[in-house]
Amino acid sequence: MIDLQVNGADGVEADGSSAHIERISRWSVATGVTAWLPTVVSADASLYPEVFDAFAGVDSTIGAAPLGLHLEGPFLSPARKG
Repeated sequence: MIDLQVNGADGVEADGSSAHIERISRWSVATGVTAWLPTVVSADASLYPEVFDAFAGVDSTIGAAPLGLHLEGPFLSPARKG
């Protein structure tokens, strides 16, 4: 099974910590998930580089494979607000 939106699991969030992403990977594979998409909740855009660096340092061989990153907001167009 592939889980396409995981904000967190096993007591941690998919945030700026490679240890958290690896922990979710280990937990996910134990539940039958073979691959997953870490989802980062809406945050100030200045925090995303930390998340990218953490993701780059993840050991993808220790559990369910993280496929990439899903970023939620704050990417709303001012021209399309409302």
